[in-house]
Amino acid sequence: MTIDQFGNVGIGSFDSNYKLDVNGTAHFTGKVNIGSTSNFSVTNGNGAAYYLAVEGGILSQELTVELSVGNWPDFVFEEDYDLMTLPKLKTYLGTYKHLPNTSSAAKIEQEGLELKSMTIAQQQNIEDIYLHLIQLNERITQLETENKTLKKVLNKK
Repeated sequence: MTIDQFGNVGIGSFDSNYKLDVNGTAHFTGKVNIGSTSNFSVTNGNGAAYYLAVEGGILSQELTVELSVGNWPDFVFEEDYDLMTLPKLKTYLGTYKHLPNTSSAAKIEQEGLELKSMTIAQQQNIEDIYLHLIQLNERITQLETENKTLKKVLNKK
């Protein structure tokens, strides 16, 4: 460990340009606060506690969020899945002003965006959209077939 004349501490590093420079693996048993000299909270508006709080942005090339088995919404492709009809969805949107299974803007502004649950909800809504597209395509195909049949009947007259 080195401490230079500016008070910079280097652990596994001999020439540090930072107040703390760790070259190797670090372990923290408590909570970590980055980017604030004030008491930036490691809880959200709902009181949930976190071990890492960052005031400002986080730049990453990759982020992996672990899911419990069975959390991913592939259940929408099961035969017994109750897909909300488009008229019911329209009513829901008019009433709640957000998609089903997602939080309102007010809730997200108060409690923050929980990445895992929002990603799951968005995936379910995407899969629901594809199911609606498939239904609509089947209906269009059926109407095209009926239209051809009616044209043939009309042309024979």
